[in-house]
Amino acid sequence: MNNNFFLKVPNLLEGKDTYFLLPIVVLLGISVILSVLISVCKIRFLPSFVIEILVGIGLRQIFYQQWLDISNNNSIASWIMNCMYVSGFIFIMFLSGYDNNFFVWKESENEKGINIRKVCFILLGIVYLISFALSFCFINQYEHSILGVLLVTIVISSTFAGIVVPLIHTEKLAKTSYGNIIIYFSTISELASVILLTIFMFVLDINWIRLVAYLGFIFIFIFVWLLEKIFRKNNEKVNSGMTYLPVRLALVSLAGCVILSDIAGGEYVLGAFLLGIFMKKINVNHQLIHTIESIAFGLFIPIFFILVGVRLDIRIFIHEPKYIIIVLILLLAFIVSKLPLLYILRYYTKKASIVFLLLASCTLVVSIAVKHIGVEHQVFSNEFGECLVLAAILSCVLSPIVFEIMFPFPIQYEQSSQYEQSSQYEQSSQYEQSS
Repeated sequence: MNNNFFLKVPNLLEGKDTYFLLPIVVLLGISVILSVLISVCKIRFLPSFVIEILVGIGLRQIFYQQWLDISNNNSIASWIMNCMYVSGFIFIMFLSGYDNNFFVWKESENEKGINIRKVCFILLGIVYLISFALSFCFINQYEHSILGVLLVTIVISSTFAGIVVPLIHTEKLAKTSYGNIIIYFSTISELASVILLTIFMFVLDINWIRLVAYLGFIFIFIFVWLLEKIFRKNNEKVNSGMTYLPVRLALVSLAGCVILSDIAGGEYVLGAFLLGIFMKKINVNHQLIHTIESIAFGLFIPIFFILVGVRLDIRIFIHEPKYIIIVLILLLAFIVSKLPLLYILRYYTKKASIVFLLLASCTLVVSIAVKHIGVEHQVFSNEFGECLVLAAILSCVLSPIVFEIMFPFPIQYEQSSQYEQSSQYEQSSQYEQSS
């Protein structure tokens, strides 16, 4: 089957009412096939979203110029794909905000005598200082030096909690002091990155329209909080007469925050992230979030990650080898900036500390957001933005592979004060402390 086949199929449907479904069916079908292969082949060393991105990179060569050229605004299929990309990004940021673990924020000290909150905040501060210094390595790539340094600092220092936290839970490390430190650090790192991006966009150009838009956030948050109170008191009435009303209101609130964030001059996904944090804080119905997750992971998020790969133009790195060097330097910067995390060598083994360092080096969502901001505001070129995204993808490939190779590693399971000790860990000889 050659490329001519893929050229003919869109032509056959062009002008039909179902034409817009073609790219959705193809990409969603590919996602289904990937999920089955990952399950059957028991692929654990790579997260599924990384595989989807890599497949997207391959798909670009087949489909991109035909009907996946997102930059072609005259194509209906391209417009639909852009909508799917934006929607997927919004849902990811919303769920990332909601997945912030506020429970670990309340922990102050575990049984090893580590003040988790204090240690993580100090380490994060040092990471930002090192990231700030490392950002000057790319000074020649910035069209606006100061803004470029600030944006790249945020990228280098960031951690993608969306890959770190599930990995820790999957390997049953979440109930250990070691796991809690990783979760805590990745959570505050991602949160700090998004907050700094929000402040960056707000300060970049202050005017009365943006101030009104940010006031709109407060209105939406109050609106969501009041509705949550009403639904809690009238749960039976809501279930009997307005089954899907909470879901609709949640989606309307999400869309409102995204639009206001865009009007305010910020990256549109920042509003989604903040709404996710707020909804977690007011403890909304978990069934509501589960429904949103089903919508997001069932349709939008798989297509988003495939389109991240489709949007990544590998030809840039083939024609300009210097960009490959920039990607490698960025990847090294992600790791070097996290060297202060080796402080935990005082409490844990060398392997455990190295794994912490590599997991904290994973970043993706913040890199994509910074690329959008940097290119749109002409802070740096599109080519450098592609380097940021590719380096972030490589960090998400490298760290899980090293984790799976090194795990299980010798580490003492110490239950934090918020949990009861489980006999499952007492009886597991593979996790004994090497001393």
